[in-house]
Amino acid sequence: MSLSPQPDLASARRSSAPGVDARLKPAANDAGGGQVSSASRHRRLIVESKTALFARRQAIVLQLLADFSSEARLDRALMATANTIKNQLQCTRVSFGLRRGRVMEVAAISQQATIEERTSETELLRAALLESSKRDELLNLSASPSADTGLQAHRLLAAGRQERQVVTVPLCHERRCVAVLCLERDSAIDIAPLTLQLISHIASVLAPLIAVRLAAERSLVRHARESMMRVFGAGVAPRYMKLKLIALLTIAMLLTAAVVEVPFRVKASAELVPLERRVISAPRDGYIQSVDSGAGDLVRIGDALMQLDTDELLVEQSRWQSELASTATELRSAMAAGDRRKMAMLKADADKHRAQLALLESELSRSAVRAPVSGVIVSGDLSQMVGAPVKRGETLMELAPPDGYAVHLMVDEKDISNVSMGDQGRLSLKALPGDAIDFTITAIHPVGLPENGMNRFRVEAALVQPEAVLLPGQTGIGKIDVGSASLLWTWTHEFGDWFRHKRWEWFG
Repeated sequence: MSLSPQPDLASARRSSAPGVDARLKPAANDAGGGQVSSASRHRRLIVESKTALFARRQAIVLQLLADFSSEARLDRALMATANTIKNQLQCTRVSFGLRRGRVMEVAAISQQATIEERTSETELLRAALLESSKRDELLNLSASPSADTGLQAHRLLAAGRQERQVVTVPLCHERRCVAVLCLERDSAIDIAPLTLQLISHIASVLAPLIAVRLAAERSLVRHARESMMRVFGAGVAPRYMKLKLIALLTIAMLLTAAVVEVPFRVKASAELVPLERRVISAPRDGYIQSVDSGAGDLVRIGDALMQLDTDELLVEQSRWQSELASTATELRSAMAAGDRRKMAMLKADADKHRAQLALLESELSRSAVRAPVSGVIVSGDLSQMVGAPVKRGETLMELAPPDGYAVHLMVDEKDISNVSMGDQGRLSLKALPGDAIDFTITAIHPVGLPENGMNRFRVEAALVQPEAVLLPGQTGIGKIDVGSASLLWTWTHEFGDWFRHKRWEWFG
């Protein structure tokens, strides 16, 4: 069905009358029976025209319902419906807008897979849809001079197009506008009244379907909010006594939580660190020949940790020994000849060779790296670095003597003001989940450290009764006792602090 040839009831009546008169003209001289037959045929043609028109309207509505129901998602269903309306009513463009609170969202435009939200055309279309939802009636901006001049948004949408006609109709369900249908066409002939009736009928049929789809596709947060509002509304009704009792019990529990005080503890991540660390560095330049111990090994004083390659040193030592032997031979010859000057030079060379040999012997003795104290190797796994070069002074390992451990707690900046020197606490390590170890706060570092997007302060604590099975690097959770507070405050103080901070940030 098209807009331009759409016949209304009067046009159907006009189109049928001439044919009937022409067929009845030869019987005009008959008695009154011929006139009665002509009138009955005229009425029959009018009834047949109405029936055909009603059938076409119902076919269009059924096709729209089929297209809408065939899509699983609302946006695709609206797109299919818009395309069908455009084809059936021969429109230039058909659009759907969804009303979400006070905001109008352009949900579908015929023959357009994606919608550019920030274009001027979309903004004009959104304004026209919003204007229709506020007027809550079918709006028809036609091409005739007598068209409504108060439709500002519609006039802007049709601006620049002399024959553009815009029809918008709100789709309302349970006295609430859920969507708006907009039809645009280019024609100098106004839309027929029967077509406007068909558009209104389509809107009344689609409105409850769109409302159901909107309710089904709403977000979890919105669904929860609406459910809570319904529950609250039902709870305040006189007939819902159980809900009232539950509300009273909840209030009583909150009052009890506000009065009862419980110990307040600050929770922080914790790590065991040794009180002392010995750094094992490379004694000279060279290559790693072998590794005897690695991270986590318990070593005693004098145990070999690693061995540096000595081949070059041994070759150098052999060369200097040969030089020293040659110099000694020449020195004896000079002594036999009584050449004092040559003797003095050869003695200086011999002393130089002996010094080089002493240096080489010292480096050979330091090629075997040994543990200076007993303890645990806390860092430095060199098992994969055999044959790799090292520089003199380069850190190879770190050794922690078994003299004791300290606890490093990383306290969040929002809780650091509650912690003070001497506070007691308990530590639970991942390696010992069933055993809690007591500690005492000994130092609070005043400089914050960024960690995982948060600012934390390092707090040091001493173990009250250190366990023999502890190892450096073990981690866990520490809780510091900082006093007592009400149970309600314990539950809500973090949100309260955040809210007060945001309120000051937003409003000063």
